[in-house]
Amino acid sequence: MNSTIETFPNELFIELFGYLSAYDLYGAFYNLNSRLNLLINSFQHLHLTLEEDWDNRPRTTPFFSSRVRILTVNHDEEIDLSAYKNLRSLKLSRPTEAQCNVIQPYVLPYLECLSISNFFFSDHTQQLSRLIFSPAFPHLRSCQIDRITFDDNHMNSSLSLRHLTITPSTWKVNNYEHIFSSCPNLTHIRIIRLRDLSFKLPSACSVPAQQSISSLYVRFYSLGSDWYEHMQWLLTILPHLETFQLIIDQNEFTANFSFDLFTRLLTTYVPNLVHLRIKLPLTLDFSKHAHRIEQLHSLFPKVQFSHFSK
Repeated sequence: MNSTIETFPNELFIELFGYLSAYDLYGAFYNLNSRLNLLINSFQHLHLTLEEDWDNRPRTTPFFSSRVRILTVNHDEEIDLSAYKNLRSLKLSRPTEAQCNVIQPYVLPYLECLSISNFFFSDHTQQLSRLIFSPAFPHLRSCQIDRITFDDNHMNSSLSLRHLTITPSTWKVNNYEHIFSSCPNLTHIRIIRLRDLSFKLPSACSVPAQQSISSLYVRFYSLGSDWYEHMQWLLTILPHLETFQLIIDQNEFTANFSFDLFTRLLTTYVPNLVHLRIKLPLTLDFSKHAHRIEQLHSLFPKVQFSHFSK
């Protein structure tokens, strides 16, 4: 028996629509018939990607913008976010100061996830950081900010933020104090340390133990001679850590990473650790001493040591 698209149940269309971007959805199915129009217009969780406009045509805001929940902006032009009033997730991949400055609580009152993701853009985040690390976005749970800039006079905090990823371009001695005092309910923190960036650490007693953080991700683009001091400081204030992922950049072939020192940190400061993942350059390969290393810590035999290849 032959069948046509009109015989498909609504549930199948709704599932299919969830895999399509907003432009693809409207371009492929809108105005085919009244039934599909009703289904599409009832769909409230659209995701949209705005690409760079190579033909220099004027940008227009799509008529379905109020139903977009996930927005990715892959261009560096100005954008009117007020049209996306029900947005839950926003990612800027080529962020500019103008784009960062339009991210305001009255424009995006329901924002839950924010990603300002680009290692190489200039520091435009100080104004935005004041809002993120405050009650201004009451629904914001996850945030990634590359090249984060802190305000030394900042006194507010965000009680909603749970997941934070930071890639600082400079690091002052009080930056960790700012982060942990401004985000008392963090459960997951990711720290990406750029090459040749010196981390200035406060005394451990100046930052209280973070009782809620259970997951830590650290990536060293440059390991540096102070890696042990940095990790020791972090683990000292994260006594309830359960998941730890450590990545050392593939270009750090000459780095001096000691499994004995690393074991001492894990044993001393994070006794509740359950999940551990380590990714190292090939020259830090532990294969010649695998048996000895696996005996250093109870988690090492369970760890899948991933390696970068040249």
